[in-house]
Amino acid sequence: MAPIFAGDPDDPAHDSPSAEPPDSAGASSGSPSSLTRLEKRVAVASIIAGGLVTLVILMMRAGASASASPGPAAAPIPAAAVSAAAAADGGPAWTDANSETWIRSARRAVAYEVPADKPVSVWMRTVRPALVVRCERNILDVFVFTDSAARIERDTPDHTVRFQFDEGTEESARWPDADTHDAIFAPDGAAFARRLAQARTLRFGFTPHNAEPVMMTFTVAGLAPLLERAAKEGCKPAVP
Repeated sequence: MAPIFAGDPDDPAHDSPSAEPPDSAGASSGSPSSLTRLEKRVAVASIIAGGLVTLVILMMRAGASASASPGPAAAPIPAAAVSAAAAADGGPAWTDANSETWIRSARRAVAYEVPADKPVSVWMRTVRPALVVRCERNILDVFVFTDSAARIERDTPDHTVRFQFDEGTEESARWPDADTHDAIFAPDGAAFARRLAQARTLRFGFTPHNAEPVMMTFTVAGLAPLLERAAKEGCKPAVP
């Protein structure tokens, strides 16, 4: 905003021919005298310069505050909704905090998830998969939400995965993927869920589309009581 001044130095009244300049005697005696036109211009210029400096400082502070403020959060992948509770061995625990994402508001349905121990690189980005156990319409599914398409394989619509329970032998199988190509499913969800319920960790690997194979670990300890709860809520396949 431009400063407001008590008078305009360019007003004709300031240069009126009738205005008498102060006599030399008055000036030399130190008595108050009117400012010359040049002095007034210098004063005005000083005020304007001060105002501009103040404006620049305020703009710099405002910019610094804006840069320090967090921007809009990026939309998290569903695994981001996991609780902060830790399992017995220090890993993240199973949670149903994000169940509505997986069960689509179906009645008498439950879903539990646990995130991978680390993000993995897929095509052109990084994601953190989640392992999900879901009972919906009395069907027990186990799937890994990969947030990425898996590599297309010759002569099959399914995808090769590798997995290992605790310190056991690594196994290989072919799992089908979701219609949206962002998750891969255990062919027999009930059987795989029961194996998870007896384990502490699951190492899991797959090959994303147009990327190198990735391997991750899920802390699966604590699933057994959740399956018991699901059975009590009407999920028959969750019964051992």
